[in-house]
Amino acid sequence: MLKRTLLLISLIFLFTAAATAQQFSIKTDYGFLFVQNDPVRSFTIEIRGKSVKAETASENPAFTIDGVLVQIVFADTKDFGTPVKGLSDEKILDIHRKWETDYLSGPFEAQLKVTSEFKTVAGRSTNIWSFTRPKYNEEFDRDCFITAVVGSHVMGLSSPVTKGEKLDRYTNLLTEIVSTMRLSDKPFDIDELASKFRAKRQVG
Repeated sequence: MLKRTLLLISLIFLFTAAATAQQFSIKTDYGFLFVQNDPVRSFTIEIRGKSVKAETASENPAFTIDGVLVQIVFADTKDFGTPVKGLSDEKILDIHRKWETDYLSGPFEAQLKVTSEFKTVAGRSTNIWSFTRPKYNEEFDRDCFITAVVGSHVMGLSSPVTKGEKLDRYTNLLTEIVSTMRLSDKPFDIDELASKFRAKRQVG
């Protein structure tokens, strides 16, 4: 329990759920459908795996997917200290990454050495980045992220990487989740979404 608590604390510190958003996790036959209803831009993503368990990490939704902890995190672009209106998604994501890693250098008590690349996932610009932990690295020695612009926020997925495991396993999982993203200019009807999965279970 202590190890898991420390793990959750050592994940992203600045990301928070959008104050005006409503979040739902709908149980499905493949895991969960995560829904964020927001006044500006709503979205869904599919959380798939052989074994999927819903978690909570510092008020942010999280899931353990086949043994890998994945946290869904958010940052408001107005908090970056740099105007982003008119900028490309890649530029916004780059500003966000620098803003976030500058902050994280404090708790880790060292300047973080970050590797980063832009990748188009399902037609959407994303930033995949990671760093090696300078401390708090007894069990997890790296952290990896994938971020995308959604409305006036940056949505991210983050995972701590277990020592001895390849980073590709984690980045591939996060990329696969982002590839399922469905956007909407209006909130999703939760009852309608849930009823589809209930109907499938009844038929099965």
